[in-house]
Amino acid sequence: VSVPEIKGEDLLKAANLAETWKQQQRQSAVPTVTVINKADIVIDVLNGTSNSGLASAIADKLKVAGFVNIRQVGDSVEKNVLVTQLQRKSSVSLYEDQVVDALGLTTDSMVIGDLSEDAEFDMVVVIGQDLSSE
Repeated sequence: VSVPEIKGEDLLKAANLAETWKQQQRQSAVPTVTVINKADIVIDVLNGTSNSGLASAIADKLKVAGFVNIRQVGDSVEKNVLVTQLQRKSSVSLYEDQVVDALGLTTDSMVIGDLSEDAEFDMVVVIGQDLSSE
């Protein structure tokens, strides 16, 4: 078996190609992450109880926690909501725990669901009877 003769310049080209390929692989393996600022999250707060002014009080708690973009504070269509509900887009789900903490609740004590990514709000909080003493 004969070994083909490889020129030094061919080895250099091969090494450069290999290095270029490795860099491209590393760059394509890095996911792009869009960071959403907490202050940019748009939250709708709705009162699902018959206690007047509760949505404003809860909105104030969220503002103290840094969620300052509260767009609508009002009444829910349903007035007999027993357990507070949080619906959120998956793009802001990493802030879910902070909202739950600001409300003084736990994720186990709430109904948490998804919103479509094209929804008007990033999160919707429907206040239930569990927060009616606020």
